[in-house]
Amino acid sequence: MTDLDEHDAPVTVALPETGTGARAKHRAERKRKRRVQEAWFLTAVAVLAAAIPVLAYVGFRKVFDTTSGRKVDAQNDPTKPNFEANVVPTPVLLLANTDDDKITSLTMIALGGGGTGGSMVSIPIDTVTNALPTDLTTTTRAGAEPKRTTLADAFASNGEGDLAQLTANVLGLSFDETVLLNSDALAQFVAPAAPLTINNPDALVEVDSKGRSSVVYPAGHLTLQAEDVPRYLGLRNPDETDVARLTRQQVVWQAWIDAVKSSNNPNVVPGETTAGLGRYLHGLAKGTVQFATLPGSPQTDSAGDETFEPDTGRISTLMAQSVQLPTPANPGDRVRVRLLSGVGPVDATAVISARLVPANAQVIIVGNADRFDYTTTKIVYYDDSFAATANETQRELGVGEVAKSATPDDTEDVTIIIGQDLVAKNDLHITRGNGG
Repeated sequence: MTDLDEHDAPVTVALPETGTGARAKHRAERKRKRRVQEAWFLTAVAVLAAAIPVLAYVGFRKVFDTTSGRKVDAQNDPTKPNFEANVVPTPVLLLANTDDDKITSLTMIALGGGGTGGSMVSIPIDTVTNALPTDLTTTTRAGAEPKRTTLADAFASNGEGDLAQLTANVLGLSFDETVLLNSDALAQFVAPAAPLTINNPDALVEVDSKGRSSVVYPAGHLTLQAEDVPRYLGLRNPDETDVARLTRQQVVWQAWIDAVKSSNNPNVVPGETTAGLGRYLHGLAKGTVQFATLPGSPQTDSAGDETFEPDTGRISTLMAQSVQLPTPANPGDRVRVRLLSGVGPVDATAVISARLVPANAQVIIVGNADRFDYTTTKIVYYDDSFAATANETQRELGVGEVAKSATPDDTEDVTIIIGQDLVAKNDLHITRGNGG
């Protein structure tokens, strides 16, 4: 493919062939479609989809979760033109601590590249969002205000399913797993790493039925036994906002992760280490953990109860920093992007986290273009319905030009070919070699 004429917009182009990976197989099946009956074609596609291996790309290794056994096709060298690989999304867990069937705290945990380190975001349980429709066959009347609810109320009414979906809607991404832990289960989980030593920022008090308060945990250095952890996490001082309580909880999480990191006990995290909370705790303990609280502001509703209004713009920025390769909260929420390098093997972490993810992109394929001498970045769309998206992507990147592909595609919505202009703007690192 040659550079596009910058004076014509949009330009119709034909994207290059893409090696021997999944897309080549997909094209072969699509050609067969014209020669066989529809039923045979659909069956072939289903079998093919189940057989496609998931690859990792060394040029983008900082944003991949590496898994034993994954390999690159020997005929498709990741340092050469036309290499492509499917992206492995960032593992994300939603953890809900409960007591008497009520939520006491809610936390998003995302692992970093290679399953090492990551991010933890504390989410106020009284975060307000639009309720899920109770009848998906009924269309909401035009102009009608959507019903509002809090995450805590949604869980109390409809359980884990609504909680996970509504939290995903607030964050703008989906979860691989949702884990619910009651107080007893949490204490058992902490026990092998206990006691935990923390520096308690605030004295915590309890108020009895007569309004008398007593200090339960004084400010300063504390030693928490396993059974203390659920109680400490659940306490909230009179007139204290939930955000303040969540900030204090992060002190316990850091102490727990540090205890796992320094322990020689192979069972310091009980249960499975390849799934559930065990997997995430072990991963966090292998690296650096960034803590944050969901952006927003406490509000008081008409009944005088505290709620939390999320700040959508700041949440989008935080999620881009916390989850490098997210999946959409709902199908179609994020633009599917194929990201190719036209300058040689390059670490595009900065572009993905700072430019694409905040713009609601889901990077699903990475690799190399047909050559490595692109001076201008190309943003290519396949369907006219994505023309506006492609132009918005160009504005977000700040460089490049938009074009329409002559070849339809049903795998991604937009292809971005990185040129020297994007490299210079974002100071990307290129690995020089003999790849072309």
